[in-house]
Amino acid sequence: MDRHPGGAFPSLASYWLRRTGQDVLYLSGGHSAAGCDPAILERCQRELETLAERGARIRMLCHPDSIHLPSHRDFTRRLINRGARVRISTAVQYGTAVFDGRCALVWRGALNASHPYVLIHTPDLVGPVAGLAEGIWTSAVGLNDVERHLAGELGSDQISEVLTLLAQGHKDEVAARMLGVSLRTYRRQVAVAMRRLGARSRFEAGARATSLGLVAGTPPDA
Repeated sequence: MDRHPGGAFPSLASYWLRRTGQDVLYLSGGHSAAGCDPAILERCQRELETLAERGARIRMLCHPDSIHLPSHRDFTRRLINRGARVRISTAVQYGTAVFDGRCALVWRGALNASHPYVLIHTPDLVGPVAGLAEGIWTSAVGLNDVERHLAGELGSDQISEVLTLLAQGHKDEVAARMLGVSLRTYRRQVAVAMRRLGARSRFEAGARATSLGLVAGTPPDA
């Protein structure tokens, strides 16, 4: 296990990405992605896109807070268009990249020159890190599955309306009347939506629903 300065990350990440032939599992590092160095992030993103185009299995895990960041939205869409799979989970706290199960890069905080990261290449250490990442992946929700999960609990006929009213910022009493349901029913639906979207507030739930393309009349941003 080796510790490196953050400025060396692009070169080392690119090296391992080029050596990867089959599988990359990338945990984007949660809300800390907001402070990433654009140059470092862009270089790593290009390498991932190239691998995806070549048919490698690319899986990316995003914290709900990071999926809406400008640096992630277009990149996530491009990865999906190239066959990658993307999921969201609140369990994503540390940045991690696992290459073919043989090597892992781990960092805490934003991915930039001032934050060091750790290169793990000893099998006894890579195994637990890869296992933890796989466990988070298994329990995470796919971006394309968010609407299906919400519809299963809220009912497909009202899901778009509930999320749209959340995004528009209507008061509960007004939204319930507009939907023709009781205040208690509407608040239950909102609670379900917030839980599924990993949101801490109604505003946050509405913003995430809009970004994911779940609000009526809006395309997904990611």
